[in-house]
Amino acid sequence: YAFRHPLVRATVYSGLSRARKTALHAALAHAIEQIRPDDIESLSHHFANAELVDRAAVFAERAGDRAASVYATTLAETHYRRLVQLCEGLYRPEETARAREKLAGVLRIIGQYDEAIHLLTQVIRARTDAGDLEGAGRATAAIGLTHHRRGTADAGIAAVEAMIPMLAPLGPGVALAALYNA
Repeated sequence: YAFRHPLVRATVYSGLSRARKTALHAALAHAIEQIRPDDIESLSHHFANAELVDRAAVFAERAGDRAASVYATTLAETHYRRLVQLCEGLYRPEETARAREKLAGVLRIIGQYDEAIHLLTQVIRARTDAGDLEGAGRATAAIGLTHHRRGTADAGIAAVEAMIPMLAPLGPGVALAALYNA
Protein backbone atom coordinates (compact mmCIF):
# COMPACT_ATOMS: atom_id res chain seq x y z
CA TYR A 1 0.00 0.00 0.00
CA ALA A 2 1.04 3.60 -0.59
CA PHE A 3 -0.09 6.24 1.88
CA ARG A 4 -0.07 9.96 1.29
CA HIS A 5 1.20 10.70 4.78
CA PRO A 6 3.28 8.66 7.26
CA LEU A 7 0.75 9.29 10.04
CA VAL A 8 -1.98 7.60 8.01
CA ARG A 9 0.23 4.54 7.62
CA ALA A 10 1.07 4.56 11.35
CA THR A 11 -2.58 4.88 12.30
CA VAL A 12 -3.66 2.02 10.05
CA TYR A 13 -0.77 -0.16 11.26
CA SER A 14 -1.51 0.50 14.94
CA GLY A 15 -5.10 -0.65 14.40
CA LEU A 16 -4.05 -4.08 13.15
CA SER A 17 -3.96 -7.09 15.45
CA ARG A 18 -0.61 -8.72 16.19
CA ALA A 19 -1.60 -11.79 14.18
CA ARG A 20 -2.57 -9.63 11.19
CA LYS A 21 0.71 -7.66 11.39
CA THR A 22 2.68 -10.91 11.53
CA ALA A 23 0.82 -12.31 8.52
CA LEU A 24 1.28 -9.11 6.51
CA HIS A 25 5.01 -8.97 7.28
CA ALA A 26 5.35 -12.62 6.22
CA ALA A 27 3.51 -11.94 2.95
CA LEU A 28 5.66 -8.87 2.31
CA ALA A 29 8.86 -10.75 3.08
CA HIS A 30 7.99 -13.55 0.67
CA ALA A 31 6.96 -11.08 -2.04
CA ILE A 32 10.15 -9.03 -1.64
CA GLU A 33 12.21 -12.20 -1.72
CA GLN A 34 10.70 -13.04 -5.13
CA ILE A 35 10.76 -9.56 -6.62
CA ARG A 36 13.83 -7.93 -5.02
CA PRO A 37 16.00 -10.65 -3.47
CA ASP A 38 18.89 -8.20 -3.02
CA ASP A 39 16.83 -5.97 -0.70
CA ILE A 40 18.28 -7.74 2.31
CA GLU A 41 17.55 -4.91 4.73
CA SER A 42 13.81 -5.09 4.00
CA LEU A 43 13.90 -8.87 4.08
CA SER A 44 15.53 -8.84 7.51
CA HIS A 45 12.98 -6.35 8.82
CA HIS A 46 9.91 -8.14 7.48
CA PHE A 47 11.06 -11.66 8.39
CA ALA A 48 11.79 -10.45 11.95
CA ASN A 49 8.36 -8.84 12.24
CA ALA A 50 6.80 -11.97 10.77
CA GLU A 51 8.49 -13.87 13.63
CA LEU A 52 10.39 -16.01 11.12
CA VAL A 53 13.54 -15.71 13.17
CA ASP A 54 15.76 -18.14 11.23
CA ARG A 55 15.20 -16.25 7.99
CA ALA A 56 15.47 -12.86 9.71
CA ALA A 57 18.87 -13.82 11.16
CA VAL A 58 20.20 -14.83 7.74
CA PHE A 59 19.24 -11.49 6.23
CA ALA A 60 20.33 -9.45 9.27
CA GLU A 61 23.80 -10.97 8.97
CA ARG A 62 23.92 -10.30 5.23
CA ALA A 63 22.76 -6.72 5.75
CA GLY A 64 25.35 -6.18 8.47
CA ASP A 65 28.10 -7.68 6.33
CA ARG A 66 27.13 -5.50 3.37
CA ALA A 67 27.04 -2.35 5.50
CA ALA A 68 30.37 -3.20 7.14
CA SER A 69 31.99 -3.85 3.76
CA VAL A 70 31.31 -0.24 2.70
CA TYR A 71 32.17 1.19 6.13
CA ALA A 72 28.56 2.13 6.92
CA THR A 73 29.35 1.38 10.55
CA THR A 74 26.19 2.81 12.10
CA LEU A 75 24.03 0.73 9.78
CA ALA A 76 26.23 -2.34 10.31
CA GLU A 77 25.93 -1.87 14.07
CA THR A 78 22.12 -1.76 13.79
CA HIS A 79 21.97 -4.95 11.73
CA TYR A 80 24.47 -6.82 13.91
CA ARG A 81 22.60 -5.83 17.07
CA ARG A 82 19.44 -7.28 15.54
CA LEU A 83 21.42 -10.39 14.56
CA VAL A 84 22.70 -10.86 18.13
CA GLN A 85 19.18 -10.50 19.48
CA LEU A 86 17.78 -12.99 16.94
CA CYS A 87 20.55 -15.54 17.57
CA GLU A 88 20.10 -15.29 21.33
CA GLY A 89 16.41 -16.01 20.82
CA LEU A 90 17.28 -19.10 18.77
CA TYR A 91 19.52 -20.42 21.59
CA ARG A 92 22.36 -21.18 19.19
CA PRO A 93 25.61 -20.43 21.02
CA GLU A 94 27.91 -20.66 17.98
CA GLU A 95 25.78 -18.34 15.87
CA THR A 96 25.40 -15.97 18.81
CA ALA A 97 29.18 -15.92 19.32
CA ARG A 98 29.75 -15.17 15.62
CA ALA A 99 27.17 -12.37 15.73
CA ARG A 100 28.74 -10.86 18.85
CA GLU A 101 32.16 -11.03 17.25
CA LYS A 102 30.92 -9.16 14.18
CA LEU A 103 29.21 -6.53 16.34
CA ALA A 104 32.37 -6.14 18.41
CA GLY A 105 34.38 -5.58 15.24
CA VAL A 106 32.14 -2.67 14.24
CA LEU A 107 32.14 -1.27 17.78
CA ARG A 108 35.95 -1.28 17.77
CA ILE A 109 35.93 0.81 14.60
CA ILE A 110 33.60 3.44 16.07
CA GLY A 111 35.46 3.59 19.36
CA GLN A 112 33.00 1.81 21.65
CA TYR A 113 35.80 -0.20 23.20
CA ASP A 114 34.19 -1.16 26.51
CA GLU A 115 31.20 -2.80 24.85
CA ALA A 116 33.45 -4.46 22.27
CA ILE A 117 35.58 -5.97 25.03
CA HIS A 118 32.47 -7.14 26.88
CA LEU A 119 31.14 -8.85 23.74
CA LEU A 120 34.50 -10.41 22.91
CA THR A 121 34.73 -11.76 26.46
CA GLN A 122 31.38 -13.47 25.89
CA VAL A 123 32.70 -14.85 22.59
CA ILE A 124 35.77 -16.28 24.30
CA ARG A 125 33.62 -17.95 26.95
CA ALA A 126 31.27 -19.46 24.34
CA ARG A 127 34.09 -20.65 22.09
CA THR A 128 36.03 -22.12 25.01
CA ASP A 129 32.91 -23.92 26.26
CA ALA A 130 32.43 -25.34 22.76
CA GLY A 131 36.05 -26.51 22.64
CA ASP A 132 36.94 -24.03 19.90
CA LEU A 133 40.28 -22.74 21.19
CA GLU A 134 41.16 -21.29 17.77
CA GLY A 135 38.03 -19.12 17.90
CA ALA A 136 38.73 -18.16 21.50
CA GLY A 137 42.28 -17.24 20.50
CA ARG A 138 41.12 -15.01 17.64
CA ALA A 139 38.68 -13.23 19.97
CA THR A 140 41.44 -12.82 22.57
CA ALA A 141 43.70 -11.25 19.93
CA ALA A 142 40.87 -8.83 19.11
CA ILE A 143 40.59 -7.98 22.82
CA GLY A 144 44.32 -7.30 22.91
CA LEU A 145 44.08 -4.92 19.97
CA THR A 146 40.99 -3.26 21.44
CA HIS A 147 42.76 -2.64 24.73
CA HIS A 148 45.64 -1.10 22.78
CA ARG A 149 43.27 1.29 20.98
CA ARG A 150 41.55 2.06 24.26
CA GLY A 151 44.85 2.99 25.91
CA THR A 152 44.88 0.01 28.29
CA ALA A 153 47.57 -2.03 26.57
CA ASP A 154 48.65 -3.75 29.79
CA ALA A 155 45.22 -5.40 30.12
CA GLY A 156 45.40 -6.49 26.49
CA ILE A 157 48.87 -7.95 26.94
CA ALA A 158 47.71 -9.86 30.03
CA ALA A 159 44.76 -11.35 28.12
CA VAL A 160 46.95 -12.36 25.17
CA GLU A 161 49.69 -13.81 27.38
CA ALA A 162 47.11 -15.91 29.26
CA MET A 163 45.79 -17.41 26.00
CA ILE A 164 49.11 -18.25 24.34
CA PRO A 165 49.88 -21.27 26.59
CA MET A 166 46.43 -22.68 25.82
CA LEU A 167 47.01 -22.53 22.06
CA ALA A 168 50.74 -23.32 21.86
CA PRO A 169 50.24 -27.11 22.28
CA LEU A 170 47.97 -27.09 19.20
CA GLY A 171 50.90 -25.99 17.04
CA PRO A 172 51.00 -23.16 14.51
CA GLY A 173 47.66 -21.71 13.55
CA VAL A 174 45.85 -18.52 12.63
CA ALA A 175 44.77 -17.80 16.20
CA LEU A 176 48.25 -18.26 17.64
CA ALA A 177 49.67 -15.99 14.93
CA ALA A 178 46.98 -13.41 15.70
CA LEU A 179 47.88 -13.53 19.39
CA TYR A 180 51.56 -12.93 18.66
CA ASN A 181 50.59 -10.15 16.27
CA ALA A 182 48.31 -8.48 18.82
